[in-house]
Amino acid sequence: MSFRSTPSIQKDIYIHDFIENYKDEIRIDPAFQSSEYSRWDDRQKSAYITSLIRGMAPSKYIFADVESCYESAVEDHRHNDVKYFQDWKDRGVKYLNIDSNNRVINLAAFVDGEFGLELGEYEMHHKGNDIPYTVEKGHNTFDEIHPILSMMFMNSQITLQIYTQCTREELSALFCRINDGKPLNNHEKRNAQT
Repeated sequence: MSFRSTPSIQKDIYIHDFIENYKDEIRIDPAFQSSEYSRWDDRQKSAYITSLIRGMAPSKYIFADVESCYESAVEDHRHNDVKYFQDWKDRGVKYLNIDSNNRVINLAAFVDGEFGLELGEYEMHHKGNDIPYTVEKGHNTFDEIHPILSMMFMNSQITLQIYTQCTREELSALFCRINDGKPLNNHEKRNAQT
């Protein structure tokens, strides 16, 4: 068996930039996902957005650059890959989402008011001061929270890892390797907490 390196580019961007410039150019290949729709419940969605605002969501968004993969396939005369990536190009897709579907769809869902932040006190460092903001039931969606919290969300940074010049098979292997770990059980979660 032989292995070749898979080149990628890492970008740190703000959520407002992601929503404006990336979100609509990303699609999933159902082969890389368990479902086209979110598996997260509302509690998990809220927890993720709260984690972003607090700077506690370091997971990378993993994408494949369709154009780069297509060009590589053409150059290497990989006809099946040419057809695969051409199909995505024909649909106007710039990036394939390899791992981050829940995160991508729930960024937009939060902005659209489909669910809200976790309830509680948010002590945010803003302009040199720690300022508390209360998020209450019935007033926790994007349009209802304090503008500072909305701004903190939109200015949160996420990391994109964009794979280039990959084969379809390499993207499959990447997806499998990323999802090869076992989720923490309840005891392991408790053990990690102070």
